[in-house]
Amino acid sequence: NKLGVSKDLQEYNSFEIAPGFKTPDWAKGAIMYQIYTDRFCNGDTSNDVEDREYIYINEGVRRVRDWNRLPEPMDVRDFYGGDLKGIWDKLDYLQDLGVEVLYLNPIFVSPSNHKYDSQDYDYIDPHYGVIVEDGGECLPEGDNDNSHASKYIHRVVNKKNLEASNRFFAEFVEEVHRRGMKIILDGVFNHCGSCKKYSRKSLRREAKRCKMIKSFIHPSKEVFYKFMKILDMKIQQQLEQASEARVSQEQKILYEDFYQRLRDRKPFSQAELNEMQRTQPGFYDMVQSLERDIRLCESRLENCRSREAVWRVKEDYLEEISLSVRSMESNSLLPWEKKLEYMMFKDTKISVIEELIDKFAGSAEYEKLPEEEEDDENTAAESAEKFSEEHGEVTKENSIKYAKAKAIYNNFGRFAEEEPDPALLLSSSFEAKG
Repeated sequence: NKLGVSKDLQEYNSFEIAPGFKTPDWAKGAIMYQIYTDRFCNGDTSNDVEDREYIYINEGVRRVRDWNRLPEPMDVRDFYGGDLKGIWDKLDYLQDLGVEVLYLNPIFVSPSNHKYDSQDYDYIDPHYGVIVEDGGECLPEGDNDNSHASKYIHRVVNKKNLEASNRFFAEFVEEVHRRGMKIILDGVFNHCGSCKKYSRKSLRREAKRCKMIKSFIHPSKEVFYKFMKILDMKIQQQLEQASEARVSQEQKILYEDFYQRLRDRKPFSQAELNEMQRTQPGFYDMVQSLERDIRLCESRLENCRSREAVWRVKEDYLEEISLSVRSMESNSLLPWEKKLEYMMFKDTKISVIEELIDKFAGSAEYEKLPEEEEDDENTAAESAEKFSEEHGEVTKENSIKYAKAKAIYNNFGRFAEEEPDPALLLSSSFEAKG
């Protein structure tokens, strides 16, 4: 498998064949050349990042003037000035080497030199493309507030610069194709940097604009049950493997009886709980864990201000189960018996929570809720004020932090929304939320 030769095969590390997948003929046997754009060739010095143009990871970015200087340990904020014009200038050189495919590391708008923390997938970073309108000032020493980084803001927010960079890239691709070469972009669309454009609230607004809100926010029952069917199949497979002597039949029956009782919501007496804590501490912990999840879910449902929010609760549990199951499967150190126990508990948990949410969705309280909640700009402030009333005199700043932390906790890691000035793409220190 992906780990090499192994006696203990884990399905998570198995190779996979994608039905219908076809490798393009031009890629078979092609000589590919990977380019880290900032470190390849500086073809246009007018778009170089300037010293302290902005702050990245708590310090000012730097323009490297000595091309032969070796990289430093913390080098992500040091820019050598390589750009797309530099690659264009070297196409003859690359062709002479026999290169047939160019593979470019990320080139979209991003504050780092590696650009894996993209902020805008719609535009090429003008520092790699074209800056047709420049202006503003770099940050003076001692000022680490990016809201004052007017040169950077002007360069990467100005639509003329962004659109000119896109046009330049299109012309560059045409030239590459004219030479009979291909180009591959490292898009890294599975993650992004800390930016307003891809916050959950912004994505919801975009989904509404595209009339896709139902599919984006509401995981349909068909999708939910499809996932549960896959999970059930996985558990059945593992139960079959268990009967092949990895887990005793008695233990399997014990598991099934225990989880069926949890599904049926038959309460345990205090005497049963005491005995369970003494003889089956793992089961006791699961009972306590399930009860905590039920209480938390009920609390979240009570605080939902729209039907949309109710389905987001369901979406959260779906995501949590998916992530935890994948994490468990990939753990080669976890005993097989524990994996079986874990899988059955997760299956039980999602069944109980699903029933709880569906029951609420059929209640009179649910019918009273609006379909979607309107954006509330004062939620954090109201929570802060409530916190102050409950906990005595505290600073407004601390109470808002508390409110946001509580919002994150209550939403299983969903970000508390923070909307800066639309002109600013980034927070003051570019630090990722979470």
